[in-house]
Amino acid sequence: MEFTKEGREAYHKQVVEHYGDPNSWETNHRMHFNALMEVLMLAYECDLSISAWIIDDRLKEIDDLIHEKKSQLLSVGPEADKLFALANKVLQKEGLEPDEKFCIAKKLRGDGLNLTGELPKMMQEHQNLLQEYRNVVEGGVDNIRTFISKKRVGRPRSNIIYHWMQHLELELGSNNKAAKYASDPRVAKIFPVIGSKNTDTLLRGYRRYCNDKGEG
Repeated sequence: MEFTKEGREAYHKQVVEHYGDPNSWETNHRMHFNALMEVLMLAYECDLSISAWIIDDRLKEIDDLIHEKKSQLLSVGPEADKLFALANKVLQKEGLEPDEKFCIAKKLRGDGLNLTGELPKMMQEHQNLLQEYRNVVEGGVDNIRTFISKKRVGRPRSNIIYHWMQHLELELGSNNKAAKYASDPRVAKIFPVIGSKNTDTLLRGYRRYCNDKGEG
């Protein structure tokens, strides 16, 4: 994500429309929103890094499935041949009644035919996996966040607003003022990605965020 000069000017225009003439500002809204843009760019870069290892993990997962399916395909013929051979041995075995031989041989042959009957389905599944591998190589992973392991992600994207509030707290003088500033619903309209929460909810979340970081 890169905020071009035109992009920044567009956001600054919205800030002026919201807060009025800059000469009347009691705090530097433009600076605060520039800080938010920097946080968003860092979050985006983090997402790119996350996306890279997600794609690598997905390719490895598909590759393992491809090899597993290929092994199954290669084993079908020999396994079916064993069943057919065993059926023939049963028919030639001494000491069994003819009806008993026939039933056992029929069951073994049926199992062999069922096994070979699965071949078209297994071959199609193998082709589907090969195609999915090619799709990931060419276009990445769809709905990439569904593949993110919670343990490996670290700080969730929802923490963007709390990163920003660290700046606001320093500039405005207190976490209460930071929460009040960031909870303005019109701010969320300018930057929808940060979401919209009321002041108390945002303040509680920010305190937990600071506690988790060991900042108290």
